[in-house]
Amino acid sequence: MNILLVEPPYRTKILPLGLQKMATYFLDRGDNVKYIKGNLLRSGLIKNDFYPDEIYLTTLFTYFADIVITSIKTYQRRFPKADLKVGGILASLMPEYIESNTGVISYFGLWKEVEDCLLNFSLFPATEKMMVFTSRGCIRKCEFCVVPIIEPKFTITNNWQGQIQDAIKNGKKEIQIQDNNFLASPWNHQCEVVLFLEKYGNNIRVDFNQSLDCRLFKEKHAELLSKINTPIIRFAFDGMQEDGYFQNSMSLAKKYNLAKEYRVDVLWNFKEAPEDVWYRIREVLLSGGVVCPMQYRPIYSITKKYIGEKWNELTIKNFKQKLLHWARHGTGSISTGSKDVFDKIGRSADEFVKMINTKQYASYEKRESAERKKKISFNLTRKT
Repeated sequence: MNILLVEPPYRTKILPLGLQKMATYFLDRGDNVKYIKGNLLRSGLIKNDFYPDEIYLTTLFTYFADIVITSIKTYQRRFPKADLKVGGILASLMPEYIESNTGVISYFGLWKEVEDCLLNFSLFPATEKMMVFTSRGCIRKCEFCVVPIIEPKFTITNNWQGQIQDAIKNGKKEIQIQDNNFLASPWNHQCEVVLFLEKYGNNIRVDFNQSLDCRLFKEKHAELLSKINTPIIRFAFDGMQEDGYFQNSMSLAKKYNLAKEYRVDVLWNFKEAPEDVWYRIREVLLSGGVVCPMQYRPIYSITKKYIGEKWNELTIKNFKQKLLHWARHGTGSISTGSKDVFDKIGRSADEFVKMINTKQYASYEKRESAERKKKISFNLTRKT
């Protein structure tokens, strides 16, 4: 059969894990498989002699809904006789939305036959990074998270060792552990994973990409993780329920010198007041961590625009334009390495709230940006 794997043209640096496994599944079955990311016509991969029997289109976040619907309709028009199937996060969360707009019935959750397959690397862009799940699901039931909906049961993944071995054979230098809550897995499983990775030494980097649960992080975890190469350790300080746990986790991680950098997700625009966000940002900075602000949007929202109950359009605009713009030269993260960081976020919660509620504060960023552009242009002209 002719199989076409499609990733819609949304912006993401993450390779489609599901499609990589599906490629292996179909190739092992003897099918002719092609993969397309983005625009069908510009891909150059589809010629007149290739007409897919089946099309598998993956989906990511719900706010990419318009892009996904457009992609589905594009492939329906181009290949009306093909059997088009849709899966992934958006498809699992909002199957009625996809069906009402395209007539396509979505596939929910994981495809069990495919889940244990090794990843295919030949059809996809080259990268040093490889993602692997050693477990699925999470013990938490956070309102802002899709995991309890899509993966309600906590399970250990089959063949995670084989996936890591295969990735390293294919030259991957970084293993991204995608477990939704690695520390919630049984202790013997955690030990098994770390000791398996330890034998590769500094030849690979390990990144627990979905962050470590600070409410579960103990000294035994810090000691265990010290056995492997983790340049970055990630925690989350999503709400005040993690206050105290986060600070203790950072202290333990630094005691065992786990990483060169500690990145901390800080949820905002959810149910918390801006004062709480300021406090969590301050605590992360004081602990020597790097703040990675995570803007909340409702799980079933098909747009990025959402105003939390204790936020407003102005405070969101100020927080995004000013506080996130200057940090790390526009990367959206905040660290103590940034110049005058505490002056930027305010020396107190009241000062922070006043800053993000000031109209002139948002317009100042535009003037500052314009001045920077003029200076850069002037310097380029002088060099020329």
